[in-house]
Amino acid sequence: MAKTAKTTKSTKTPKARKPRTTRPQVVSFRITSTQAKTLSEIFNRDAASGVNSPNQLARKVVCDYLAGRLDYRDPADKLQDLDVVGA
Repeated sequence: MAKTAKTTKSTKTPKARKPRTTRPQVVSFRITSTQAKTLSEIFNRDAASGVNSPNQLARKVVCDYLAGRLDYRDPADKLQDLDVVGA
């Protein structure tokens, strides 16, 4: 005997969708083991308020720089290659 397709009629009204919101941009980068050690030392020595890990400290430093609260001491450092700085 052949199966027949079941049809169901939904009496429920569809839920209204919430408006979509944009998610924050994810930024990921690597640092050398020496830089990671320095970051941990700075975190342990002088953690900022609300910062609970070295990773959060790195995020805060980037956010503070982008907000204009941090700047290069020596403008020539802006022109230095990132791979040379981390070595």
